[in-house]
Amino acid sequence: TIDWMQVELNKAFPDKVIEAVHGFVPTSYRADVIERHRKGLVDVLVANPAVWKEGVELTAASVMIYWDFHPSRVRWNQTKDRNYRIGQTLPVTMWLLAYPNSMDTKTVQWIKEKDRMSKMISGR
Repeated sequence: TIDWMQVELNKAFPDKVIEAVHGFVPTSYRADVIERHRKGLVDVLVANPAVWKEGVELTAASVMIYWDFHPSRVRWNQTKDRNYRIGQTLPVTMWLLAYPNSMDTKTVQWIKEKDRMSKMISGR
């Protein structure tokens, strides 16, 4: 899906630098993409954020589009927070692509409910 999205985006925006990162992309190339992204040399990054695990910041990005949703609340929060790190100077817009009443929609609702309950219990 990620490779397909990169191909389609390249067709639609041939003047943009569009990179794709997923589990089959070598680790060294992932690091190179992140570094070029930080320097503003990548216009669009199509990626599965889980490939980076912890420690990756995407503060050069201002728009996130979620195509797929993992049911883990911790993983969800870690993924979306990559754009909200210290150093982010741009407003961040997040799009969730999900059909109404689909499993994706239910997953997002479930995660939000878990987040609400966690905040209620912890007081934060």
